[in-house]
Amino acid sequence: MSRMVSLNLTLANGIDVSARAIIEAFISINWSPLDANGAIDYLPFGDGGMHDWEKRMLTIAQLLSVVDAKERNNEIIGVSLYWNNTDLGVVLLIHDPSTISLGIDINRKYLDEKTQTVDFNWYATNILQGLWDKLRIFRYSFEFMM
Repeated sequence: MSRMVSLNLTLANGIDVSARAIIEAFISINWSPLDANGAIDYLPFGDGGMHDWEKRMLTIAQLLSVVDAKERNNEIIGVSLYWNNTDLGVVLLIHDPSTISLGIDINRKYLDEKTQTVDFNWYATNILQGLWDKLRIFRYSFEFMM
């Protein structure tokens, strides 16, 4: 059975923040686009909304160049992020600079493995608390669907 779990963020009105700045804010609070093998999973430039993810050996600077190009082209920006050199991760989607979705899909953190109860407090602590002032979060919601 597949479960969809996400954290959705809306930034305060009038905040002019780039997708690059959003990703850099995540990096500053110990989230990295590099997986354990040093690869980056992301939506490439010109994917035409097909969500055709690529996994490549890129530097963070190269990823940010792709992000800048996608933003100039009004494309959805997507990148997988991993917590503090672990295999716990989220899939970051930036629809526009004020609407961010985080798919809690990569080796979820559970309160209880047997019931697969997601540890929402862990995600709130390691995402919301760190980003609250950096990005001026106006609204957030966790979503869970079976």
